[in-house]
Amino acid sequence: MAVLAAGHLRLRRRRAPHGRAAAAAQEDPPVTGEEDAAVVANREDDRWVALLAGDVDRLDDLLHDRLGYGHSSGARDSKADLLAKVDDGSLRYLRVDREVLDTVVVGDTALLVATMSADIELAGRPVALESVTLSVWVREADGWRLLAFQPTPRPPGA
Repeated sequence: MAVLAAGHLRLRRRRAPHGRAAAAAQEDPPVTGEEDAAVVANREDDRWVALLAGDVDRLDDLLHDRLGYGHSSGARDSKADLLAKVDDGSLRYLRVDREVLDTVVVGDTALLVATMSADIELAGRPVALESVTLSVWVREADGWRLLAFQPTPRPPGA
């Protein structure tokens, strides 16, 4: 668990499959190496830490210039919009608990699916979020960047 002044982040990763699931996983190896998936998972963790800390400089480095950042409300932000909201405090992440369900890397694109429970402030108003999220990362010459993020609301406890 990382505890930050701006909030906290708790991350759980699914355990490796066992039994029949493990045998099936061995028969269907990943498209690319586990190393890329680990790098993407670390970048995703860095993104959440930066959001909790309100660190727009770090976010600027992690986000693709053509970012499409979806919100549970259906609203969508560009990179500039998201950075401005984090910078002026109109969007504040206070707590984020995530569990990574799957990471798939195909060539220079990675998809990361996770569950997320979060407390945020939106324009000074508290909001509790329960979502399944899809993060799309792309590899560029100088590293992986988040190209798209889309949460899908889910009922609490689901």
